[in-house]
Amino acid sequence: MLLGKKILIIVLLLSFKQLLVFGSSSNEYQDSVKVKLLIGKEPIIGATFYIKDKNIILGTSDLYGEVILYISKKEKKVNISILGPYIELKIERPVDFVIFDLDTKKATYYFKNKKIKTKRQLIKR
Repeated sequence: MLLGKKILIIVLLLSFKQLLVFGSSSNEYQDSVKVKLLIGKEPIIGATFYIKDKNIILGTSDLYGEVILYISKKEKKVNISILGPYIELKIERPVDFVIFDLDTKKATYYFKNKKIKTKRQLIKR
């Protein structure tokens, strides 16, 4: 009986995790994009990534300046909020990793461990 309760708890936790990550419709959020946010070579900790028009918070950068975003393939832009400037990061496809440097204002996009392109980003004050 104890094993059955443990399995039920694990299934419920996995279902809750999927609900948190994918929202109400698992088809809505299909891309996972890892982003690394830098100033020069230093990571930016605690930056909030969100979709402006929908008031959806996607995540916050960790101690390494990294965050994994789960976003709809329809989304073209992700906003980043840090102390100071307002940043609009364009999500180029296909992509699975982005390094964004605030000093150079450039985002470098990678797909399958290969650099695809580097593009200047918009920063507003």
